[in-house]
Amino acid sequence: MRIARVLVILLGLVWSASAARAADPAYFEVQGLKADEALTLRASASNQSEAVGQLPNGTLLRNLGCQEHKGTKWCNVQPADDAVVRGWVEHRYLREANAPASQPLGDASDEQATGEAQCKLKAHPDVTSCFYVATRYSGGSATVVLTYAGGMKRVLEYQNRKFHPQVGDETVATEKKGDQFVISVNHGAEVFHLPATAVLGGGD
Repeated sequence: MRIARVLVILLGLVWSASAARAADPAYFEVQGLKADEALTLRASASNQSEAVGQLPNGTLLRNLGCQEHKGTKWCNVQPADDAVVRGWVEHRYLREANAPASQPLGDASDEQATGEAQCKLKAHPDVTSCFYVATRYSGGSATVVLTYAGGMKRVLEYQNRKFHPQVGDETVATEKKGDQFVISVNHGAEVFHLPATAVLGGGD
């Protein structure tokens, strides 16, 4: 019964994420910057997160999903002409845009993997496993949702060969051991052993 309940919660989270994503346009354009400025693309939804790119006015971006964090709306985006780069920007610097002629609307390039991962949580010592949904994007990045302990979740972004918190400034350490990623959040408060193929697909 407990497994069934967690599965129902997990499916609900995936559906909610899809619904929220559908509410925003499929493409954005960077706007509102001064001529000599660029919008910082960050690894997670926080101004203190690592910078992974710079986007000038007029840059066309594919929308991978938006969410609120501490009163600020952030969007997970990918430049339409660069399948490798992906990150988060503040929504206030974006406006709705049309899809480029060479790229149809939709998420056909995204792939999902689901399964069970080994989890170790200091706050919940009885939890030893959790369910994951990993959404892989073109360019080798991914979003991983881990659900455990009656519906609590941890959402991580994988980019540039390491994991980041989706929101906030928590410390995340990434180590690849054989065919698994070992992910430590807040200096071992949460440790997840995730199959590398869930994030990388058939590649390495």
